[in-house]
Amino acid sequence: MMSPQTNLRSGQQAMALPVVLVMLLLITLIGIGAVRTMLSQESMVASSYDRSMALQSNEQELRTAENLARDQAYDATANNNFPASPVNGKSNGSFAATACNANQSDPSPCANGLCSQPTPQCLPRWEDPNFASWQGDQASGGLLSNNQVQYIVEFMGDDFSCNPPDPNAIHECSQYRVTSRTVPALLGRRAAVALQSYYLTQPK
Repeated sequence: MMSPQTNLRSGQQAMALPVVLVMLLLITLIGIGAVRTMLSQESMVASSYDRSMALQSNEQELRTAENLARDQAYDATANNNFPASPVNGKSNGSFAATACNANQSDPSPCANGLCSQPTPQCLPRWEDPNFASWQGDQASGGLLSNNQVQYIVEFMGDDFSCNPPDPNAIHECSQYRVTSRTVPALLGRRAAVALQSYYLTQPK
């Protein structure tokens, strides 16, 4: 016959096993949670770094493209390097193109990153996934290279106000829309950034 003390010891041992298993389960869950938190923080840090790198490269590319727009405005044959529209043959592009719709960007051509005047009714070029006239990275010393950073310069016209806040200012300044982007397909899992500016030049 077993004594009461022996029965008590056996009962305590039987209760200890579930308690130990529960504690092991809790420790395992805490460990998994800690690993997930660490991986999430690492991913956020990497994403922030990639975004910062992409932003800096885009800003540098935007300055390069703005300088290109300035050079076009002050060239002896101002804006003639922007390709002519197939609709009216003008270097300034066309506002009467009928080949585009809400799902297609302006059919007027681009050459070396310079694009003729866009038609307002068309899908903006930078929103068109089929637009293929982006210019590859030209910025020396950029954090990203090759074709990871691209730009386009769109001629917007040469009859803009030279001092927009002044209603009496003359309207003979050229305006350009400059867009730079990092290409998601070429960056893998890195963050992609797009920047845009409007560049206004004084008449020569």
